[in-house]
Amino acid sequence: MNVPRFILMIINLFNYLLVNPLFKYGHHHYHLRKFLNIFGQIILIDQCKFNLWKLVIKNSL
Repeated sequence: MNVPRFILMIINLFNYLLVNPLFKYGHHHYHLRKFLNIFGQIILIDQCKFNLWKLVIKNSL
């Protein structure tokens, strides 16, 4: 299992907890969710860049 996928799993777990009614009305709900979404987008962008580089290297060899 690669690291970005593992981190995304953690983010999904956090999002699940935030969606649950018990946690939904917590004080930090909005900010934490916003932070996690930004964090997740950065990881996805990095993963896409990594895949692009792999393709470029593969095609150039």
